[in-house]
Amino acid sequence: MRRFAMLSSFFSLFAFVMLCGIINVGTEQLLTLSQLAKRLPRHRNDRPVHPSTCHRWRSPGVRGVRLECVRIGGIWHTSWEAFQRFCDRLTDGGHGSTGIKPPPLNNSLAQAGDHQDRIEEELRERGA
Repeated sequence: MRRFAMLSSFFSLFAFVMLCGIINVGTEQLLTLSQLAKRLPRHRNDRPVHPSTCHRWRSPGVRGVRLECVRIGGIWHTSWEAFQRFCDRLTDGGHGSTGIKPPPLNNSLAQAGDHQDRIEEELRERGA
């Protein structure tokens, strides 16, 4: 029974790592965030990506999606695979590979109209 519990916890951890996309330092080639910035294509006016951009991708992230990183010896590292997963999640709209999408947002114009109607009704009730 104890062996089953150990296997169960191992597979739960393995499934968690696979779902969350945690960097595997044993199989993925690590690079610092500065190295990542240097290897990315240039943008605006042929300027390189600044390393602080990669740090912003790590925390706080972009549209709720964060770049997976590990801290080794006080230096943040990521991998090309983690960067690919980051780009995939951004391209997918930040919903990951689960395919679960949040409910659609309410129409703000309709909400504004409803709010205006409630205000007018309250003013009528108060005799204004």
